Amino acid sequence: MWLFIIKFIFGLFLIIKGADFLTDCASSIARKYRVSTLLIGLTIVSFGTSLPELVVSSVSAMKGSSDMAMGNVIGSNMFNTLAIVGVTALFCPIVCKRDLLLRDIPVNVVVTCTLFVMVYYCCGIGTLTRMEGATLLIIFAIYLGFTIYISLKSAKHTDENISGKMMPMWKAILWIVMGLAALIFGGDWFVDGAAGIAAGLGVSESVIALTIVSAGTSFPELATSVIAARKG
Repeated sequence: MWLFIIKFIFGLFLIIKGADFLTDCASSIARKYRVSTLLIGLTIVSFGTSLPELVVSSVSAMKGSSDMAMGNVIGSNMFNTLAIVGVTALFCPIVCKRDLLLRDIPVNVVVTCTLFVMVYYCCGIGTLTRMEGATLLIIFAIYLGFTIYISLKSAKHTDENISGKMMPMWKAILWIVMGLAALIFGGDWFVDGAAGIAAGLGVSESVIALTIVSAGTSFPELATSVIAARKG
């Protein structure tokens, strides 16, 4: 039990420091190339902080633990929307830009509804096939490409006030790698520690996936969002 507690605490420390590194480097790159910080958040930061969910869900699915895989996804989405946004707003009021309100948030709702329809009404209730998985990936690729195109196009016609200290590119890349590594390993150790503690207390796998695992894999988003909000 003590080993799980140590993993839990050390993993949380790595997650917070990794989020700090990632936020600083991503903002520095955005300032250097005058790229919208929203685009950086939607790509580099979101991919990096979502890696723990990807790893945990993929490994769980390959091991035949579908409850852990889907429970982690659903629980993480709920944690992201409710807990992370709520906690971040407590630290600093969140100002949503027009594009986020009119495009990204509605797309998020539509995608969630699409997943619901696929699981409940397509190819058998409670089953997500490879074809449906490929469809979700195609939708994601289209959305990502459109977002990058719109952001780069708008950046040419606007003079976004991006200020602050910029670090050398080699240092920014190094810190991004270190930050992502800290997030991945920290998230993995955090989940192992939390799951071990919960299992020792006799909690079922589905409950662990929907609560501790999903919260643990979402901690990078929580740390990154709070730190980003506090740094403006």
